[in-house]
Amino acid sequence: MPNIIKNITDETDFGIALIKVKYAFSSYHKSKEINPIPTHINRENFTLNINNTIITIISKKENSAKKILKKLISQITKSENNFTQLLGLDMQNNFTNYSSFIDENLLDTNLNTLMYHRKQLIDHDLHQEFNSYMMSILLEQARITLEDSKLKILDYDFLNKISKKRFNISNMEIAKLNIFYNGSYLNSKTKLGFGDIFVGSDDKYYLCITALCDCVLHNGKSSVDFRYFFVKGFKINLEKGLQKGDGGFISYINADSCISWTNGEYVKPIQLYIPCTNFIDKQIEFLDWDSDNNSNKNKITYLFTLKQNYAQRIANHSFAHPIRVGVDFVKKNIIKGS
Repeated sequence: MPNIIKNITDETDFGIALIKVKYAFSSYHKSKEINPIPTHINRENFTLNINNTIITIISKKENSAKKILKKLISQITKSENNFTQLLGLDMQNNFTNYSSFIDENLLDTNLNTLMYHRKQLIDHDLHQEFNSYMMSILLEQARITLEDSKLKILDYDFLNKISKKRFNISNMEIAKLNIFYNGSYLNSKTKLGFGDIFVGSDDKYYLCITALCDCVLHNGKSSVDFRYFFVKGFKINLEKGLQKGDGGFISYINADSCISWTNGEYVKPIQLYIPCTNFIDKQIEFLDWDSDNNSNKNKITYLFTLKQNYAQRIANHSFAHPIRVGVDFVKKNIIKGS
């Protein structure tokens, strides 16, 4: 029974699974969407954590900087994830300390020049390219800013002080860290993009390795005739995946298992015909063809998005498969006792 309840609620912790079942059969109003679960509820301090965000209620009589800080310190100290919470706060502080986040060269550019560039793109039927281009610039600027920052929590001596000499880490905890390293679930995602992972009704997994610029439609037209490159994968045992480390072409999307993208020794690309790249209930529909050239209509459901370098590594290996060269040599069979 416990395993059945955990499977239904998609939880690995039986206690949390029971709480979900309790709410499911309660008379309270229920949301149609999955909501985050509060953690570290402190009723005395009127404080709780939701998705690594601390929420507290303070009366007007207690509204002082010292009391607010005291509540935050208390909540962070009791949290099992206090290091990552402080890491996030340290990063936010570094961004705040940069008085000018935007590069001075961009600040010196006048509006007319930017709009001139936008018009050039629109004249070539690239209506959304300007927005995507500006977002990529901001993302790169954020990366440069962070690279130039010195986060106090990553101080070498401090990390030595809080680090244990011996570790007893479970496979699940290692998998959770690998999930963070290789990507995340994007709740606001609405269209197909490079690095997106889907699952089909056949329990097979699909990773989009089509370049992002080819995933973007221009006035409803596709630069690849709606034929997008994917690689197909399958679940493997978590222990087996962890043994591969970074030597295998695998991805982590949950703490129970990982996905292998290899077919034998290779990662092989496939093409799917997708007439509409917009998500409908987190799903997209595609056409595939069997060996008799019969088309089959299928749906796949969005699960996860890999970070660019993790997806690019798999894509590079996959696209190298069609250009491999085979050679023949005579092999001598050694007969024992001869």
